[in-house]
Amino acid sequence: SARSVRRPTGSAAREIANRRVPLAIVARRLESCRRSPTQTYGRTSGRHSLGLTRFDYSTASLVYTFDQTTRRRDEGAMGDRDDCLICCSPIAIVAKGKCGHDVVCGECVVRSRYLHDEIRCPVCKDEQKWVAMSSPGFAPDTVEAPSAAALRSAPLGLVFTDDNAKTLVNGLMGVACPQCRQPQQSLQALKAHVKDAHGGVSLCTVCLKSRKVFMYEQRCYSKKELDLHNRKGDAAINDDAPIEPHQKCKFCKGQLFFDELALALHVREKHFRCHLCERRGVDADRLYYGTYPQMEAHFRESHFLCEHPDCKDRQLENVFMTEFDLQAHNVNVHFKGKRGKAGKAARQINLNFMVGGGGG
Repeated sequence: SARSVRRPTGSAAREIANRRVPLAIVARRLESCRRSPTQTYGRTSGRHSLGLTRFDYSTASLVYTFDQTTRRRDEGAMGDRDDCLICCSPIAIVAKGKCGHDVVCGECVVRSRYLHDEIRCPVCKDEQKWVAMSSPGFAPDTVEAPSAAALRSAPLGLVFTDDNAKTLVNGLMGVACPQCRQPQQSLQALKAHVKDAHGGVSLCTVCLKSRKVFMYEQRCYSKKELDLHNRKGDAAINDDAPIEPHQKCKFCKGQLFFDELALALHVREKHFRCHLCERRGVDADRLYYGTYPQMEAHFRESHFLCEHPDCKDRQLENVFMTEFDLQAHNVNVHFKGKRGKAGKAARQINLNFMVGGGGG
């Protein structure tokens, strides 16, 4: 349900910074952000309110209203926060870009950049080509822009002010076991480790490919649990959002896709859609065919396909809605300017209609 944040009036209203921030990166943190309608963080001298107003599982987006009611933005109040604006956890890694905002923890910044290719600041929405990552005791008041050489060697544009922050960030992006957090050299090594060290459980290959979480946040399943997971999905566990049932492609035998959106994208990219049936308003599940020969057979059965040798390689351009359209195509393309019986026959129009006799 929608939750609102009380807005101040008068001079305080001018202090408000209302942001509509789509944050796909915080789906897993939904429950921790529902602890109360309005959460207050930071010291009394620089306090911020976080109001949860809407969550949409279909797009995994969270819309926040961010009220800064006690200080102007240029007075540095944002640097006084102890908890992350997004995940509501204590800030273990301070992340600060060119814009100077440091109210989002380093883990959420890495999640955004590493998993979602999102390099904009969650607060001001300005693109941040680089972000300085620091341990809390090593976070400088101001961060100078790194040199071009340093930026080229920085993964995801992340630069570090101390080794501890670098170790923590590399651990987030590494291949680590979801059960024991033991780092592994490769994905294959991780799969073998999970199976051998944790009672024969396994990782879902579909989730490994498409689920936007760190490797150590993936879930492990027994053989029976994995089958149920593929067919029915998973309920929410603690802070993790639910997982939808994986979807089967009716044209690709045995191939699974993460959700309905992933399946729809696959079908559009890999299979063939009848554009004429789409214009007629045919149901979506009857628009697609696995291969072009299958769709070509459909063209012959339900539409009008030009079989002229010159149109052999003009896929999708040589099929027409009506016989009249096909005949017009033949006249304009294949028999244009031609004389003789063939040209004359091509230009003849068959008018098949019935004239009803009326009495009187």
